[in-house]
Amino acid sequence: MRRRIDRPVRVLRIMGRANVGGPALQAVVLQRSLKPPAFETMLVVGQMAPGEEDYLRLRAPDVDHVMLGWGGRLPAFSDMYAFARLLRLAWTFKPDIVHTHTAKAGVLGRVVALICRVPIRVHTFHGHLLHGYFGPTVTKLIVVLERLLASRTTRLVAVGTRVRDELLAAGIGSQDKFEVIPPGVPLPQLLAVHGAEINVRAELGIDPDVLVLGYLGRLAPIKRIDRLAEIISAVGEANPDVAFIVVGDGPERTELEELRPQLGARLHLLGWRGDVAAVLAAMDVVVNTSENEGMPVALIEAGGAAKPVVATDVGSTREVVASDTTGFVLDYDTDVFLDRTLKLLADSELRAAMGERARERVVERFSDARLASDMAAMYERLVADANR
Repeated sequence: MRRRIDRPVRVLRIMGRANVGGPALQAVVLQRSLKPPAFETMLVVGQMAPGEEDYLRLRAPDVDHVMLGWGGRLPAFSDMYAFARLLRLAWTFKPDIVHTHTAKAGVLGRVVALICRVPIRVHTFHGHLLHGYFGPTVTKLIVVLERLLASRTTRLVAVGTRVRDELLAAGIGSQDKFEVIPPGVPLPQLLAVHGAEINVRAELGIDPDVLVLGYLGRLAPIKRIDRLAEIISAVGEANPDVAFIVVGDGPERTELEELRPQLGARLHLLGWRGDVAAVLAAMDVVVNTSENEGMPVALIEAGGAAKPVVATDVGSTREVVASDTTGFVLDYDTDVFLDRTLKLLADSELRAAMGERARERVVERFSDARLASDMAAMYERLVADANR
């Protein structure tokens, strides 16, 4: 399975689920960017869990992919059939590189790669499951499994330095095996939405001069939607003229639905949207109250839309948001978080200055072109090393 000079490098990209979020966005960027004559790629994804939205259907219907039948994070009977199909796909495609994204795909994909003797095995940690997902026993088992898989992986990719450092602290991988490649977002879509907020606000019945506090992401327990509801309620009480836009869905939606008697028509729960850039343009301040993150792509998108952010200090958030420069990053305390949010809502000059710096930071560090270039360069180095 060594690379031949007369053909592209074959990359089999495997991800757990293409639900709306950072991993799916990154996979789409890479599938669109890494093409012949340099690369030939195949994307394999698992099926959506109940209540999830398919990113490929919503925002990337042009991207070809194969869907297999594995489900959530923990083992299930359907995984055995999916594993057999994945094994056949790998054997037929004969990849030079198997690149896995997310936890379950990382297990199934790397085992398949080892069985098929694929020479280069890459896994990206878009975050990790070390905090906030499972109890101590399951977490310890995950660490043991990740350590074992890391020892048989050619290159480990982390989306941020803090994510890498937390994995290293858990004994997963080694410094020389890790490479940090931050996410990249399609900048043209974010930078070309001037005026789009007018249509979104008109659709929602929000006047142009009304301030809007926004959130973009899954409504899942790890995102601490209880905190989000607390902040929305407090802001709504402090300023009766602020409106709220929430883009996303999930099992914690009821936490926000319970605010309707207080906020009425000021609360807009939109579910998932394909026109994220336009909806972000309609917001004034974006918040993130999460308990655990990798590198939050929603905040990169917010920065690209020139929106200042108030966010919890988790994962690699500080690598996206320069605290006190493009927003505020802090350990969650209701009073402090509320104070920073109200401060931004009250000061239009501060919002504009932070938003402009946020956009400059995103353009400099988080473009889709930079992501594709970084990943292509890594693949080429790995192929060259494998052929020595």
